[in-house]
Amino acid sequence: MRIFATALAALGLSAGLMAPVHPAEAVQVRLLDGVLHLAVPADIPEEDIGLNQSDTALGILDGRMFADTDRRIGVAVLERKVAPAQAGETPADLSRAAQAYMADQRGTVSGLRTVANEAFTVGGLPLHRLEWVGAVMDLPSRVTVFFARAHGRQAEVQVYTGYRDEAGHRALVARIQASLRATVPAMP
Repeated sequence: MRIFATALAALGLSAGLMAPVHPAEAVQVRLLDGVLHLAVPADIPEEDIGLNQSDTALGILDGRMFADTDRRIGVAVLERKVAPAQAGETPADLSRAAQAYMADQRGTVSGLRTVANEAFTVGGLPLHRLEWVGAVMDLPSRVTVFFARAHGRQAEVQVYTGYRDEAGHRALVARIQASLRATVPAMP
């Protein structure tokens, strides 16, 4: 949560609307030991998020942050360690992960409201998409999170914008979702 809240505060998401995202080259991101790939628009600069001990205590293994303060948009890409007892990779497991994520947000996000909650697959890999609105550190925000699991890890791709820019948020989410590619190893 520290990474996410810090990014939102830095972006000042309560002010202004996001400018339209124009097609540009994309930064390719590889997750879950190469099982999941996505493209982040290259016009959203990458920031150094500097994972620390509190992040690793939360099970965060790796993370990248892309943020544009002028347009008030961001994409956080995280990988977490999943406890062996919770390491399932089915749509039901991902739904439970999304529910747990929302339970964690309730303590820090005021006015939290789920807007979308759906399961889908990409290349045979189950994913879950969760969209919510609420105020993080008093900044009205619109957030979509994609969840996927493989190899005892959970990937979270968090796309966030200012609350008022619903059209811009949907365009950025659609672009990220359209870029998702999965390579699921064949079962022995």
